[in-house]
Amino acid sequence: MIYAPTSPEIVSGKTEHILKGLNRLPPFNQTAVRLLARPFGDEDSIGDLEASFRGDPGLTSQLLTAANSVAFGFRSQISTIRHALAVLGRNRIRSLVVTLATSSYMRQFPAEVVRPIWSHAIATALIAEDLAGYSDRLSGSALYTAGLTHDLGRIGLLGAAGRKYESFLFDEFEDRDESELREEEMFGVIHTVVGGLLTQLWGFPESLCSLAENHHVETGFDTEEDQIVHNACILADAMGYPELRLRTAGEPGAGLQWQSAYVDDSYREEVALRIREFLL
Repeated sequence: MIYAPTSPEIVSGKTEHILKGLNRLPPFNQTAVRLLARPFGDEDSIGDLEASFRGDPGLTSQLLTAANSVAFGFRSQISTIRHALAVLGRNRIRSLVVTLATSSYMRQFPAEVVRPIWSHAIATALIAEDLAGYSDRLSGSALYTAGLTHDLGRIGLLGAAGRKYESFLFDEFEDRDESELREEEMFGVIHTVVGGLLTQLWGFPESLCSLAENHHVETGFDTEEDQIVHNACILADAMGYPELRLRTAGEPGAGLQWQSAYVDDSYREEVALRIREFLL
């Protein structure tokens, strides 16, 4: 469903309230934003990337803790950013930093409210990263980041509308269309539009802003990345990590004959392990 206000005269006041609320939200971690601004696959030196972490000891500590976790399974201790960059690589470090920064940002909200959004984001990120492997030109790390950040609009609405949006998140809807109609009625704007605005406000790259805004568009995808994030979002729902309670789930795009691989038990367990690793 493409967002289009049904009655601008009615929703304009609500929309203005939400937009003011977005401008009052705390900024996203600036170290993560600077790393996102560097193209995936660039040839920046390790020294240049290492310098990005100066002045952010909190994120540095989280990164080193994650790099030494069981999930990565390194035998020797990683004790410096330079070592982590050398072992994990630039793109993996970037994805990990954005994961940590997003997790930290969500912790300002009640865990029981944001945990479904977070679980859905991790599942979407992992599936999108895998789907990138079916293309010769796409970056798995870039698609992981796009999947991870695609639903930040819900966090924006949660911060701007507070308990009213909490109640919305706990409600049940027939399908995604009904949820977006109700979202527009209650808040004057839907989360995909908020996602595009919020990521732009935070200084995210244009490609991520576009994906945050367009991930529920069902046809006429502008890019292959748009289609992958859209399908990964739906497959995450099918895997048991829905962003909302929907009685009728969406269907991935045609031609995804291999989609059943993403709902089998072994893949579910892999996703569950990653979600627990960054549990809110």
